[in-house]
Amino acid sequence: MLRLPPLNAIRVFEAAGRHLSFKSAAAELCVTPGAVSRHVLNLEQHLGERLFDRHHREVRLTALGELYLATVRRTLTELSDATEACTVMRAKGLLRLKVPPTFATLWLVPRLARLKAQHPDLTLQITTSHDQTRFAADEIDAAVGYGGDFGVDIQVDRLFGEVMVPIVAPARDGDVDGPVPPEQLVRRTLLHSSHRLEDWERWFEAAGLGPVNRNEGLVFENSSLTFRGAIEGVGVALTQVAFALDELDNRRLVIPCDIHLRDETAYVFAVPRARLRDARVQRFRNWVIEEARTTRERGVRFLI
Repeated sequence: MLRLPPLNAIRVFEAAGRHLSFKSAAAELCVTPGAVSRHVLNLEQHLGERLFDRHHREVRLTALGELYLATVRRTLTELSDATEACTVMRAKGLLRLKVPPTFATLWLVPRLARLKAQHPDLTLQITTSHDQTRFAADEIDAAVGYGGDFGVDIQVDRLFGEVMVPIVAPARDGDVDGPVPPEQLVRRTLLHSSHRLEDWERWFEAAGLGPVNRNEGLVFENSSLTFRGAIEGVGVALTQVAFALDELDNRRLVIPCDIHLRDETAYVFAVPRARLRDARVQRFRNWVIEEARTTRERGVRFLI
């Protein structure tokens, strides 16, 4: 725990040390000279050392006072600069956003050019995490989450649901490029995400087949890497339809077996209701809800 001196006394000490006058410091701070004297005395008692030598018509810094004043002024200057930087960023429209990593990579980032075109003065500071969102502790303005309880007084807007499908690069070297029965996928290299190791087991169960042996595939740190692996022809991945619509449309990816794995949980946009009046939040919220509506329309056959 930080051991801090009385902060009001620090501010008064800095002014008194800069002016070398309690009267001038009092005029700057709009207090009485007696109040300045009391704050300085309080600080000296806290430190157990004298900071000023007091004479009849003047005050002088002690050697320790000069050293302490230099540190205090440097610290207050840094704090002032940091405060100014925060003020400037907020004035320019900085929005602090927390989202899941795969959502950021596969859905949000590909759409940011459109956001910038519509709102050129809105700047995002994006943090990615799978951890549960705590708005105050995380120091964020808004979040995208996968279901979950965000707590009281939080506005939650559904973006789109999760429908998982297998994806693979189009056939190469004369392989058959078309629907295959689910049992054939067992013989392919299956790509697993370490955060979602149960997905393939659930998919094969939905297909009426037995459990899958994870040791026969490849395990990646996250779903973004399994997605990339599928594009590069490494193997077959499971992904949310909402993340793959562009690649499916341009045939960088195909669905080898049309069995869907549906989850009632959805991706949602969450923001404290107290921040709904914030213009930055309003603009991003309206934009992300509209983008999600377009995603749902494009994936209507999957009922996302």
